Amino acid sequence: MSVHGLKETLASRAVLFNNARLIDGLSDQPRNGVSILLEGERITEVLPGEIVVPEGAETIDLSGKTVMPGLIDTHVHTVMMDSECLPLFLAAGVTTARDVGGRLDLVLKNRDDLNRGKKLGPRLFVCGPLLDGPGCVLRIPASPLCSMPYSPLSRYRVKLVSC
Repeated sequence: MSVHGLKETLASRAVLFNNARLIDGLSDQPRNGVSILLEGERITEVLPGEIVVPEGAETIDLSGKTVMPGLIDTHVHTVMMDSECLPLFLAAGVTTARDVGGRLDLVLKNRDDLNRGKKLGPRLFVCGPLLDGPGCVLRIPASPLCSMPYSPLSRYRVKLVSC
């Protein structure tokens, strides 16, 4: 299921996150002790300190945790990835990606599978088919698996794709 595919599940829920450290991209420093109210799929309040808990809302204490907006990867080729790659975007904080080209039927299938919850991964925007010359212009020799350079995901492997 994609992150944005949770829409139906969250539509009637309210969740209050307390005591968060917030990196909002606007302030020059992280904000501590922030409360964030999520109603349905929307963040409706972000305030310092406590927020009155709506009736029936779930409360989650985020002491010692950091909240930040999802990252956006603006250059991906999903047709060059196997099914294990898309969830790794979410694990790295990337909640939105833009596929910049490939076999359009396969790219659109990936997007549709993400939208329908058949695959777990980021929201995917599609630019269109890959624009390239005759044959494959980029030649990369076949390559063995390589470890991802950061932990805790180092146990996952990424296949280097060649034309």
